[in-house]
Amino acid sequence: MPTVAGSPLLTALSQVPDFRQPRGRRHSLVAVLALAVAAVLCGARSLTAISQWGREHSDGLLASLGFTHFPGPCVATLHRIFSRLDVKLLEQILTAWLASWLGGRGGLALDAKSLRGSAHDQAPPVQLLAAFAQAMGITLGEQAVSGQDQVAAAVALLQGRDLHGWVVTGDAGLTSRALAQTVIDQGGDYVLTVKANQAVLYDDIATLFSESRVVAETITHRRQVNLHGRRIEQRTVEASTALVGYSDLPGLQQVMRIQRRVTDKGTGLITEQSTYGVTSLTPDKAQAKQLGAYIRGHWGIENRLHWVRDVD
Repeated sequence: MPTVAGSPLLTALSQVPDFRQPRGRRHSLVAVLALAVAAVLCGARSLTAISQWGREHSDGLLASLGFTHFPGPCVATLHRIFSRLDVKLLEQILTAWLASWLGGRGGLALDAKSLRGSAHDQAPPVQLLAAFAQAMGITLGEQAVSGQDQVAAAVALLQGRDLHGWVVTGDAGLTSRALAQTVIDQGGDYVLTVKANQAVLYDDIATLFSESRVVAETITHRRQVNLHGRRIEQRTVEASTALVGYSDLPGLQQVMRIQRRVTDKGTGLITEQSTYGVTSLTPDKAQAKQLGAYIRGHWGIENRLHWVRDVD
C-alpha cells in the first residue's frame, strides 16, 4: 500500500482560531475539539455525553488530548464554545485534513437529503447536499440546498476544491452544464445519470444505443450476472464515444446505457430497466466495467450516510 502524507488530527484542530478572551480560559480550544472527536467516535451523541466521557476517563488520557487542567470541561463550557464556533471554517480545516490522508481518491458521490426532524412550524425541512468519498465512506463536505436548487448547491460545494483524482458522481437532478463545467474547471471528472428531464440529451443517447450496430466500433461493454436469493440479476453496461462533438455538455467523452434484467426464479417473472449516463472520462481512463463500478458505488451514499442519519 502506498504511503500518503497527512498531518496528525491535533495539528489540524490547532488551526481553528480560539475566539475566547485569554482571561479565565481554563481549557484550550484544540483540547476541547479533540475531546469531542474522541467522545463522538466512542458513541457520544450530545454535549452531556461528551462531557461525561471526558470526566469518566483518566487525567493521563485527557492530557494526551491537550488538557492541562482536570477534570475536563462541563456541559455549560461545551455549550458556550460550540454555540460560537465557526462551523464552516472547522469543516474546511477537517476536509483539508481528510484529503491529505486520501491516497487513491476515486468516486465522489453528490446527493441531497432532508434532515429528519428539521422541519418546524411553517419552515420546510433542512436539506443538505453531501460530497461522499465512495471508497473511504467519508463525507468531505456539505452545502445547504436553497429553494430545492441542488445544482447551485453542488456548484457552491465544489468551487475552490481541488478535484484532481476525483470522479464526481450524481443522479439526473445534478446533470447540467453548470456542474459539468465546475468539475472540469476544478481538475476532476464526472459520471452522471441522464433521464427524461434532459430531453434532448436523453433522446440522443437512447437513439444511439437503439442503433448500436452502426457505431459498434465506438462501444465497450461489460455484463455481470449476480444471484440475490431467488432473483437473478443481469447487469449490462455499454459505453460509446459516438456523441463526442455532438453534445454541448462540457467535457463529454462517453455516453452510457445501463440495462438491468431481473428474473424471479420462483415465478419466472422478468423485469427490465434501462438508464443512461454521461462521463468526461475517456476510454483509456475508464471503459464500461469501470464506469459501471462508479455508478454502483454512487448509491453507497444511501446506506452509508443517509440511512445512518435517519436512524441515528
